[in-house]
Amino acid sequence: MRLRGHKVICDRSGFERHIEDCRMEWNGMLVKASDWEPRQPQDFVRGVPDGRPVEIIRPEEEPVYVGLYGKEVRPEDL
Repeated sequence: MRLRGHKVICDRSGFERHIEDCRMEWNGMLVKASDWEPRQPQDFVRGVPDGRPVEIIRPEEEPVYVGLYGKEVRPEDL
């Protein structure tokens, strides 16, 4: 007769399992071996800084409001 280890609660399903049937995930959850998921490779991707400055900087222009039939609308008209 083979003795099994202590019982634990699976963090994903909430069912009682033997410790031999469980695995620890990267985030610290103890789950049933068939429910175990590896960490996503996208978690390790890091962005690359651009490092290029803006070459041409222009001041922001005043907005032009256009009404029906192309008639210009002044801000005072709004």
